[in-house]
Amino acid sequence: MIDPAPILGDLRTALTIPLPDHDRLRRRARQTAQQIEIGCSAFLREQGVESELDYKRQAMRDGRIMYHAHVGMNDIGATASALVRIHGQLDARGYRMDRAGFAVDRRMGL
Repeated sequence: MIDPAPILGDLRTALTIPLPDHDRLRRRARQTAQQIEIGCSAFLREQGVESELDYKRQAMRDGRIMYHAHVGMNDIGATASALVRIHGQLDARGYRMDRAGFAVDRRMGL
């Protein structure tokens, strides 16, 4: 059995460290965000929209349910093959995989 005392001690120490000023943190986050330009992916261009928000709004206007697949096979080749197969099967039935999540821990594919 693992002794929790060292972990709890570290946690108690971490909780005594003062948090940064919330307003200052938000100002810095906004300044940083203004320097970031969000591009448009090939998927968004293919769908004829400029952003993720536009894509989601278009799906809502169309009354279309969005689908997500979470895939993680034992190796990257098997994962890629699975995604191709899922995409093809959905496409053949008139559906679209809007998002894909990846389990990069090979043990998750077991």
